[in-house]
Amino acid sequence: MDVRDNVVSNYGTGVRLVANCNTTDFRCNLIYDCTTGTYLEQASMTTQGSGTNAWDNEWDGITNYKIDGNLNLVSTSSGKLDWYYRGSGISSYEPIPFNSTLANKFFPLSNATGVPPCANYCAPCEFVINDIEALERVVGNQNVYEIYPDESRQLDKWYVYNVLHEYPNLMTNSYLLQSYYSTEDAGNTGRFRRLTELINNEQWDSSTYALNEIVTENNVEFNMKRVCELYIANQIQENSEFNEEEIIELSGIACQNAWYGGDAVFMARALLGLEIDDVRENLRVSYNPMNEKQSLAYPNPTSGKINLSAMENATILVKDASGRILMNKKVNNGQVDLSALENGCYFIQKESGAIIKISVLK
Repeated sequence: MDVRDNVVSNYGTGVRLVANCNTTDFRCNLIYDCTTGTYLEQASMTTQGSGTNAWDNEWDGITNYKIDGNLNLVSTSSGKLDWYYRGSGISSYEPIPFNSTLANKFFPLSNATGVPPCANYCAPCEFVINDIEALERVVGNQNVYEIYPDESRQLDKWYVYNVLHEYPNLMTNSYLLQSYYSTEDAGNTGRFRRLTELINNEQWDSSTYALNEIVTENNVEFNMKRVCELYIANQIQENSEFNEEEIIELSGIACQNAWYGGDAVFMARALLGLEIDDVRENLRVSYNPMNEKQSLAYPNPTSGKINLSAMENATILVKDASGRILMNKKVNNGQVDLSALENGCYFIQKESGAIIKISVLK
């Protein structure tokens, strides 16, 4: 799969490559003004480019964290990851990792040739038979996901649906893809696409109707529906400010790992104007855009115990997404233990009736 011709700027991490990337070609991307350019998260990769085909990526304005993370080395001729680039003495093109452990697994080759600049010789991305087979592997659940497997599989399937919607000719000779697209288009995936189109066209009444048709089935969908719901209400009220509890709820979504929380994580960040570094998880979890009085539940997501400020010794209800009561507990010294709950999305209801959305992620 080609990851190419992208321009990414002003993010904590420009591009993240996760787990099995053995068929990924990473080329012709411009990444600038990001804290970290490219992050490898337990990624396995094969040779990038060749001596006559330089796969130039440019990391502009990124001094230290051009490439970071960890690499599961795949067997290559050099015993390292061969990465061809044109060089020409321009440091922003050099695929040089930041940390020494990762650098020892890289073999940058700067004598490759190409026709500069990269954007002029990279032809528009076209799907070929290998790409169709890759789409079928996703649809057929043949891929192995090492990190957040359920959520990663869900996001991949959303990607396949959107590709098929944009390039319907890819389904011509594949009954598997035809069947998959029809099923997803009639379900929540298609409903969310149509909802997004209505929002983009500022059709707020129709957007509200489409939103009410969606019954969420997982955390990714719940986040998406809730963020869209808050945004639509905000637009109907002519860009009124979010209230305190809405800000807290959006912040809880914005601080989730995007692999777990889905695209709504980035939507929530945009609505609140937040820039959260996903690589340095300790900063992401502890990041608090509001004052202490407003921060009602932290850390969120939690792996067990959660702190509930301004709720000392109160009695709370913990409910699942269907409204079923799972716990009726008293807050002990501002803290509640949720370690008995499975991974997922839950709601804490205070005595006043106010509700806080929290996520459990172990």
